Amino acid sequence: MPPSSDPVVPTVTPVTISYSELQDKDKDLSVKIEEGFGPNGLGILSITQVPGYSSLRGNLLRL
Repeated sequence: MPPSSDPVVPTVTPVTISYSELQDKDKDLSVKIEEGFGPNGLGILSITQVPGYSSLRGNLLRL
């Protein structure tokens, strides 16, 4: 079987930032922001560990 000529598609993983990191005024998040929004990023950031997320999400989706 000849080698595949299909191009290799790079895998990009989303950048995550925890809620506590966002609240830390001394934390420098510029590297993570550049990684998420830079030329090789997806253009999104994922925020994790948001307190009360389930109820906040429910309220938003109801709108």
